[in-house]
Amino acid sequence: MLALFSTIKDNTAEKTVYGELNSLLQNVTDRMYIAPELSGGARPGELTKADIYSLGRLIAFVYTGEPRADLDDLRIPCAMVELVQKLTDPDPARRPDIDAVRARLENGGGLRLVYGAAACQGTRPRQEDVLLANGTLTARPDYTLADTAPCPAAFAVLDGIGGGYGGAEVAHAAAEALDRAAAPYLHMELADYTQPLAAIFADAERETKRFMAENGYTRSGASAALVIAASRAVYTANLGDSRVYRYTHGALTQLTRDHRFALGGRHELYQYLGASDEDTEISPTIGKIDRVAGERLLLCTDGVSGKLSDEELAAMLTAHPDAGDAAGAIIAAVKSIATDNATVLVVDL
Repeated sequence: MLALFSTIKDNTAEKTVYGELNSLLQNVTDRMYIAPELSGGARPGELTKADIYSLGRLIAFVYTGEPRADLDDLRIPCAMVELVQKLTDPDPARRPDIDAVRARLENGGGLRLVYGAAACQGTRPRQEDVLLANGTLTARPDYTLADTAPCPAAFAVLDGIGGGYGGAEVAHAAAEALDRAAAPYLHMELADYTQPLAAIFADAERETKRFMAENGYTRSGASAALVIAASRAVYTANLGDSRVYRYTHGALTQLTRDHRFALGGRHELYQYLGASDEDTEISPTIGKIDRVAGERLLLCTDGVSGKLSDEELAAMLTAHPDAGDAAGAIIAAVKSIATDNATVLVVDL
């Protein structure tokens, strides 16, 4: 669909979005795609605004598969509903120009997510946790940060396995692999991310295993928890014991599942990025919840969840309405008692 921007820019009577739709899709002949002003004939200079109308109807079709889709159809992300309404305004003068439309599409329809993160190295010799937030990787020993991200956006925390055997390197490579695998699904919001999440982890596992083989990190891997926050829903996936929580009404609910077992007084992971071999396939736990404005997500490595109870974490989220302050407070509490690397990310929905 974004390829049609050049068609709209062409602004000639011989080339219109409606005409291109017919040539591209062959069977799109429904008059719902035709701007109302074209029924009475339009001069070439007016065709760009008519194309904007056709583009709006196409967006609704992409999400629903129905040419005559109503804008209250729940398959259309709420961030896109307002945009489609503007694109299909009966008055051509009130429709936005194509540059404004492009900016809105590239910015998730205008909805932005506020997030904050923090981390500490603890007493470990290296920082093996990695944060992925809106396409940016962070793996410094100690930090706090706050920013916003367009919706949909991907967030993840990863915890390297293997220590001196390449845990930090593998965690960084796995985070890069997750970012590359997720990026194609974030240009425009999908109606559902459940199947894409499975594909994202499968692609990331192949890249992580390739990196490990090329560098001799046979005893390494990375625990990972990934979130894709869309306008109507939040999708989660994890391998290992990195976690995602939902914070609502002053309480935390864990959305992910720990893939570990107790052995000799310590926990051993049986699922993580880099774990697959002839006898083992990775199987991320994938979940979906409705997105509710005002709620929060908390992503963390086991350096946080292993030191602070759910009640303690919830109390800090309640006491700090700013996402960055909340993340900083959590790490400050962990830092005084931490031995492990610890990373936390708070996302306001």
